[in-house]
Amino acid sequence: MRGLLHYLRIGQIMNSPTVPKTNEVAITAAAKSVQGSQCDANEDSFLMDEDHGVFVLADGFGGQCGGERASRLAAAGLMREAELLLEQEDSQESLAHAMGQAFLNVNESIVSVAEQLPRFRGMGASAVLAIVNCGQLYVVGAGDCRAYLIRGDKAERLTVDQTLFQLLVEAGLTHDKYQWAHSPRMLWTCLGDPEFALPHIRCEEIQRSDRLILVTNGITRVVKDGLIGRLAANTENVVATATNVVNTALALRTADDATCLAMSFGAASPDSPTHI
Repeated sequence: MRGLLHYLRIGQIMNSPTVPKTNEVAITAAAKSVQGSQCDANEDSFLMDEDHGVFVLADGFGGQCGGERASRLAAAGLMREAELLLEQEDSQESLAHAMGQAFLNVNESIVSVAEQLPRFRGMGASAVLAIVNCGQLYVVGAGDCRAYLIRGDKAERLTVDQTLFQLLVEAGLTHDKYQWAHSPRMLWTCLGDPEFALPHIRCEEIQRSDRLILVTNGITRVVKDGLIGRLAANTENVVATATNVVNTALALRTADDATCLAMSFGAASPDSPTHI
């Protein structure tokens, strides 16, 4: 099984960033997070830095203490790494590759904590990192946290689930969404994995009125991609978007922690800050 997974990891494609643009964008963001009905604590974590255009969402596991610790380490570590690499003012292509290295660095930190503290052994976290820079959107995901780019009422998934179910889908062995919603959460890699592989990196040029949504497994288990797109299109602002996405997951009886971080992008005026 490890050999198969290693082959599939090598086969992942990192798309090349488009030519960087000089235009900047204004960002508004909001998030909503609720504890799952069958969870002892909320093991989701998120951080937002609108001034630098950095957004992180993490979903931990490994028991109450381990899951909370893993998600917090993942979110804080990725935010710190992202802010450091943005200060270096690298090229757009270098930024994309540096984001992959940021995930490797954070993974090493989580593995180290788990090795040194027995009560945290086996902990890990899914995570997604989004950076907005020079009119470009960069997204990196590990595990099964997802990022959706919303244009009109269409939701395009920018991340690839690193789950056994996704491997079966890619192999053409199943397309049963009901099976996904009720299958065990089987990640073949995540932050905290000693054999962690470089994550998939996606870069997109931002268009005016685009929206970005980051969500955890507690939402994607029960809310389909198409519905996420419609929910985002039918809301007036990011607060309403985040609220409606989470409330929809609750209405569909999600049992897991559910978190949605929503962003909208617009043109920045010459007199306004790059991100608001």
